[in-house]
Amino acid sequence: DDTSPDATYRRGILECTYGENDGERRLIRDSTDAGVITLVTPLPVAPLATDTYALMVGCDRLKATCNAHDNLARFRGCLYIPLSTVLQ
Repeated sequence: DDTSPDATYRRGILECTYGENDGERRLIRDSTDAGVITLVTPLPVAPLATDTYALMVGCDRLKATCNAHDNLARFRGCLYIPLSTVLQ
């Protein structure tokens, strides 16, 4: 469920900022309230406790979420798709 609280970083980005993976960026497959992040593709080197990283919140592709983050101007969804009867 993309709207669950633990999905905050789903489809987000993890960027390594210090350590052997410095500069690496990965798409986040999933995240949990316990702080577990699952990446789509693994990092080249296993991270150490001293490594640092930045997490960017994912996009659940909902207008309400864009609006909550004051980002509605960048929303790229198609909210109003005409019915087939309108196109005839």
